[in-house]
Amino acid sequence: MKRMICLVVIMMLTAVPAAVYAAKDEPSGWAKQEVESAIAAGIVPPDMQRDYSGDIPRAEFARLAIHFLSVKLEKTAEELVADKGKQAMSDAFSDTDDSAILAAHALGIVSGKGEGLFKPDELITRQEAAVMLYRTAKLFGMKAGDRVYRFADGHEVAGWAGEAVGFVYSTSDRMNDARVMGGVSEDRFEPNGRYTRQQAYITFKRLGNAMVDYHPDQLPDALTDKERELADLINDYRISLGLEPMRISKSLTKVARYHVYDSNAHRPEDGVDARGMEANLHSWSDQGLWKAVAYTPDHEYAELMWSKPSELTDYPDSGFEISAAQYGAAMTPQLALDLWKGSPGHNSVIAGEGYWSGLNVIGVGIHGGYSHVWFGIEEDPAGYYSE
Repeated sequence: MKRMICLVVIMMLTAVPAAVYAAKDEPSGWAKQEVESAIAAGIVPPDMQRDYSGDIPRAEFARLAIHFLSVKLEKTAEELVADKGKQAMSDAFSDTDDSAILAAHALGIVSGKGEGLFKPDELITRQEAAVMLYRTAKLFGMKAGDRVYRFADGHEVAGWAGEAVGFVYSTSDRMNDARVMGGVSEDRFEPNGRYTRQQAYITFKRLGNAMVDYHPDQLPDALTDKERELADLINDYRISLGLEPMRISKSLTKVARYHVYDSNAHRPEDGVDARGMEANLHSWSDQGLWKAVAYTPDHEYAELMWSKPSELTDYPDSGFEISAAQYGAAMTPQLALDLWKGSPGHNSVIAGEGYWSGLNVIGVGIHGGYSHVWFGIEEDPAGYYSE
């Protein structure tokens, strides 16, 4: 599990290497970027990061679906099943007792091949993959709606798969507009064709991005549960040090949310500046309404980052940011605070020591693998979230 923390003025950065593959295991050129994004999002189990061009068996696809749910909902397979009021039946199939398959069966993601068989080692077909993807999506409340597909071989799609094929073909990744699952060509879906591991990883990544729900323009004017928990933890820590709690600025929270959204969607910290110097967690991509910046350890572009509050909101001053990331798992409020408390530079900001003694308002953002917290001095004309 890779974790990273970062501070504007005092940089404490743990380098995160790019994915390394054996030559035979490297994804195809067209798939590499999205496969790496899927791995970074934590939705590909480490032991499945291999043989990317090989066809994926039904058992592995079912396991991938359960792992995807566990990562997105931050729950174990057992908790997922229990939350639905279900129970994984050990005798659901006569040819497998794989726990992931049994959980997928309990959740309605798989139903088997008939006669009590699942056929775990059989290679999955494209229409079977579409059905498992659709049933996984339905657990998040996603629906097929009026989704239409027109393929020359559409008549070959089984009746039990038609709605699912329409869903995966008509639902798009909100980050790159790619269909969750397209055809093998413009006019063919090839429902009984095979599906490779890299295709499976990419489609789950796209499905996850199709469900993006953490965006400042879509969130209500209230803190999310995780944001509230993080703000409370920070203020409780300050109170334990004999300090006043900080008010939670609506403007600075909006900036923090934008940055968390950008970090999850585009990972700008993976970039470099015009000089080839590596960026860090304070970087912003060129995929939004903000000015892009590859923030580097020498603070060459500091103004482009510090000015984000006045650039994105009506906040009348610059701000200061502390950041934390966890790759491959969701960031939690407690982990973020523990990382910052364990770093003298970050702890000084939260505790208002020395140069930071004038800070009195904060904005919080936490979602996916990232947390960004902004600090300011000036009053916020947009107001504050109530205690």
